[in-house]
Amino acid sequence: MAPKKQSTKTTRTDQYLIRLPDGMRLKLSKLAEANGRSMNAEIVSALEQHLTGSDRLSAIESSIQNHDRTVQELAARIRTLEDFAIVARFRNFREELQTSETGLTPREAAELRALLKRTGVSEARLLEKLAAPSIEEIKDFGDAVSALFTPFELK
Repeated sequence: MAPKKQSTKTTRTDQYLIRLPDGMRLKLSKLAEANGRSMNAEIVSALEQHLTGSDRLSAIESSIQNHDRTVQELAARIRTLEDFAIVARFRNFREELQTSETGLTPREAAELRALLKRTGVSEARLLEKLAAPSIEEIKDFGDAVSALFTPFELK
């Protein structure tokens, strides 16, 4: 009986013949050299990146969500800064305008109504809080503005 032949077959990797468009081989060669890889390794790396491309969509969606949150946070900060600017503006008016004994000046009343509209606070709720029958009869403009920005629920 003759001894069995030992297999000389080695494990081969899958092979695929590919035709490259004009100029692509040179580009691929330069890229492979720049990355310190063979052309084959460069092609395999590019294919790996492409095959995991579905992860790119998830990354893009996540990035968009992060940007949306950032935009919302910035919008909230802008609104807060605008509110602080309004308070500062009305404090300046308080210093400029002297409230009469009978109530607010027409300018103060108009500014207070604009502030009510801007903040969404109900005029009736503010009047109730200040125990005043109307905007024009509020005695102190500064107190009215301060009442709008106290931590109490005015809406």
